[in-house]
Amino acid sequence: MANVSLYVRDDLLDALDERVEAAAEADRARGKTGRAVTSRSKLIERMMESALEGQGEAAPAEALPDGVAPFDITRIYGTMVFDDRAMKAYLAPEVYEALRHTIDEGLPLDKALAADVAEGMKRWAIAHGATHYTHWFQPLSGTTSEKHDAFMDPQADGSAIATFKASALIQGESDASSFPNGGLRATFEARGYTAWDPTSYAFIKDEVLCIPTAFASYTGEALDKKTPLLRSMAAIDRQTKRVLALFGENIKRVTVNIGAEQEFFLIPKEDYARREDLVMTGRTLFGSAPCKGQELEEHYYGS
Repeated sequence: MANVSLYVRDDLLDALDERVEAAAEADRARGKTGRAVTSRSKLIERMMESALEGQGEAAPAEALPDGVAPFDITRIYGTMVFDDRAMKAYLAPEVYEALRHTIDEGLPLDKALAADVAEGMKRWAIAHGATHYTHWFQPLSGTTSEKHDAFMDPQADGSAIATFKASALIQGESDASSFPNGGLRATFEARGYTAWDPTSYAFIKDEVLCIPTAFASYTGEALDKKTPLLRSMAAIDRQTKRVLALFGENIKRVTVNIGAEQEFFLIPKEDYARREDLVMTGRTLFGSAPCKGQELEEHYYGS
């Protein structure tokens, strides 16, 4: 059976537990005891096996207990992602088209458009159980970082309303002194900003709306792993259009789907001439071992 990871909402787990209990009662009625009685994990395995073997059709005759239907993973796939399906459902048609045009053409984001997107994103997130939102970014610490804010805005009469403004969607301010910066600046110059990247879908994790963002300093230095990626993609877009223009091709935008697997190095011509392997084959055939290799390769793709 294939290895599959599932993230299931609490209400779906409750419904699943009811089916587990019904299957367990049926097992006990047949005289089964101990580990032979259906558990949650055993039921999920059998439901997924039946779905994979039957390719979405009805389960084999004895694959599942009586009254238990196959678990259809496609019903929950992507339900916690604010993708095109969610955008079409929670944004006005003109707002969706404007946002799609902004993303596809790489245009600057209009603040009025961001206000409409923020409202739709808030309604979608709350409808899916989110209580907080965060600008989700990848600093140079090797982990992801988040600063959570609640949708709730307390009122003077003791009540609260759910709010999510365009300014909260577009930009956030983080304590940049808490993250590595490669010696770019002193600690007292710690202002750092997160900026929404609309080309990456927002998603919900642990009842928190996670908004993918880039993280940069006040003066524009990249403080994360996403900013250099976005800048390199923009550079490839500009230079590729310049090259294509020489061939008479008028391209609006060049998008990058995958990076080159091979690494390339520029070396002085005199050093090249001293390397027989480079001269004869055009590639490196010998050299010193790297100071850090794959010390843990025995765990590569381990389980």
